[in-house]
Amino acid sequence: MAGDKEAFNVPDGVSVPSMDFAKHVAEMTRHTARLALASLGVVFALGLVEALSVGLSVHCIVLMTGAILSAAAVWVYNFTAVMFAAGSRRRQFYVLTTLGVLLPYLLGFYVLGYRGFWGLIETSRNFEAGPAGVAMGSVLLGFFLLSQLRQLVEVRQWVDELVTSAVPAQLAGEVQRKSRRKRKRR
Repeated sequence: MAGDKEAFNVPDGVSVPSMDFAKHVAEMTRHTARLALASLGVVFALGLVEALSVGLSVHCIVLMTGAILSAAAVWVYNFTAVMFAAGSRRRQFYVLTTLGVLLPYLLGFYVLGYRGFWGLIETSRNFEAGPAGVAMGSVLLGFFLLSQLRQLVEVRQWVDELVTSAVPAQLAGEVQRKSRRKRKRR
């Protein structure tokens, strides 16, 4: 989706920003956001299964709480992209959503790097199929999560660029209309 430049075209007859553009952005990000949330659910399940099998540890808590907080951050980040597309004014709250998307990235790198690659290094010393499978699954899960987050960020950046370039043009048009009205009154 995000790598395909055709997906980043604004449909004909749709103005930026508008509710129609917001619907288009919501439709574009729906599949990617669902996949990101599903992969975060798998991360949560991984932490829960580990907590039930070996007991509650710091790693389990990091996985479970990180997955829950990351799911909320991904949803809010996607929601603000749709709000920007609808023409909502930028507020300080939106900066927090941009910073909040760092949490899923950190969790993705934790799953990919520590649980995945480091787990493969640990199992290479004394090979066992179970831990090696978990480590390889963590590599794939972390990579998949990071790729979905990258796609959401690309769409948000595209929306930001379109809206910021369209808003000054709209404001200039409003200023010209107001000056014409003043001239007509004279």
